Amino acid sequence: MEASVGVIDDSSSDVQIVQGSEVTIDNDISGDYNVAAFAVARLPVGKRFSLHARGGYDFRSIGFKQSLLVDDQLVDSDEESVNLDGFAYGVGAEYALSPRSGLRLDYTEYRGGSGLGTESVSASFTRKF
Repeated sequence: MEASVGVIDDSSSDVQIVQGSEVTIDNDISGDYNVAAFAVARLPVGKRFSLHARGGYDFRSIGFKQSLLVDDQLVDSDEESVNLDGFAYGVGAEYALSPRSGLRLDYTEYRGGSGLGTESVSASFTRKF
């Protein structure tokens, strides 16, 4: 099981001069949340080191906001949230620090049903309960 929430938004601006007026388009993208469940197959490579492959399903929501400003005056604004649910799969490695704790590195591809996809690389501290 994996879950995350967005903490850093991405934004961009495009400024152009149109008929003597400064036109600005601001784009903001925020990762609202992500929840995924995976089946994992492990291959021990040594006493403390293992490789793994994982596959599962991902539930993801991303927010988009676009604003149009003319001469620094807001003319139009649009905001929506998009769900990108779909299959996810990846590979990784784990190093056991103790029988209950470890360090893990993962590469995962998330493929939303709309054909859009994202990739992530993550480093984690693991704890077995």
